[in-house]
Amino acid sequence: MTRPTPAPIRKTRAPHLMRKGTTLLAVATAVGLWAVAEQALGIEVRSPEMGDNPSADITIVEVAIASLVASLAAWALLAGLERVTRRAHRIWLAVAVTVLVVSLGAPLTGDGIDTANRTVLALLHLAVAVVVIPGMLYPTRSDPTSTATTSSDGNEEVAS
Repeated sequence: MTRPTPAPIRKTRAPHLMRKGTTLLAVATAVGLWAVAEQALGIEVRSPEMGDNPSADITIVEVAIASLVASLAAWALLAGLERVTRRAHRIWLAVAVTVLVVSLGAPLTGDGIDTANRTVLALLHLAVAVVVIPGMLYPTRSDPTSTATTSSDGNEEVAS
């Protein structure tokens, strides 16, 4: 009696779709938070003074672009790391947390803005990170620390 040959491992499209959704959700979250601060709470969201540059109004377009660029940069770094190392998720997570901590420096220590502005800016950074970090680390079969398995019908299942 011969043993059945296991099905070849196929890469799933789920991580790609999850990362696209994560990027869109990060932008929507930042834009939504900005809108609540500006429209509902009446806080004029401003950037802190940077050297010779005075504090400036932050528009909804700037929030959308900044969150989109941050999300795409995170995705690109993770995709690059996944191609060259088996420890991509661990390395990426360390980089992501470091970037988050560094990014909070300007809102928390910059001059020319009040406490409400500091809070909104810090929340914008944190909100994007809360969406991007777990969203980009969606388990994949290529990740050795993944909980993903293949069912008998060949579809990927993720244990919770």
